[in-house]
Amino acid sequence: MAQLRSHYSLLASTTALLVTCMALPTLAQPFPSTPLDLRYNPPNRGAPGEASTRDAGSRGCGLLAFEPAQTHWGETLQLRPTFWLNGTNAGEVAFVLTSETTGEVVYEETLTLNEGNQVGAYTVPETAPPLAVNEIYRWQFTLDCPGDPDPNINGVVIRREPDSNLSEQLAAAPPQEQVVLLAAAGFWSDTAQVINQQRLENPDDETFQAAWTDLLQQGGWAEELGEGFDEIATAPLSPNVITPRTPNGCTRQEE
Repeated sequence: MAQLRSHYSLLASTTALLVTCMALPTLAQPFPSTPLDLRYNPPNRGAPGEASTRDAGSRGCGLLAFEPAQTHWGETLQLRPTFWLNGTNAGEVAFVLTSETTGEVVYEETLTLNEGNQVGAYTVPETAPPLAVNEIYRWQFTLDCPGDPDPNINGVVIRREPDSNLSEQLAAAPPQEQVVLLAAAGFWSDTAQVINQQRLENPDDETFQAAWTDLLQQGGWAEELGEGFDEIATAPLSPNVITPRTPNGCTRQEE
């Protein structure tokens, strides 16, 4: 009988230990990827006569500017636009922003492109005048690339004002919902801005990496890059992809 009590006592102790072990917290796991209902709705380019983008391009001499790859037409809510770039060749880059209405250069700056498959942002600085609402601007990056017949990449950017409903929705929405709202409203640059800011702040959250890949696909980049798409779409973010060489840039003044 003593042996039987001893056996049950050992069994009870072992069971209690197993239950305790099962209750131990598990190791931290990466954030799960929760797909966002991201649907980029390209903006209506308006009446005939607005700027043509037939000569525009998103690729030049190893430099990529992520915009809608098929139209090169982007709309933004920002006073000064942000461009997301990827460069495989290091070198000097000239940036020029021109008014399509007047033909005047409103801002220009010399930049340094650092080598590496990385994605980074260039935002037109506050020393430049803000974009006028509904005015068409053409931007251009030119990489110093001897021997390349087409070292330029360029496109169109237009600043729009949101309606009151969109403004209220954006103000109340978390980043996951802001991305969906901005994409549906056709604001490519702003969508990319929120996505990549979240990628920087939450590098373990796969949701926004998936959203970035999805945005690029919807913008035509899978067709543009072909087999190289996956490598470019998953390239890491870096604050040092492109840096100013002229501290304050240059704003052209009317004579």
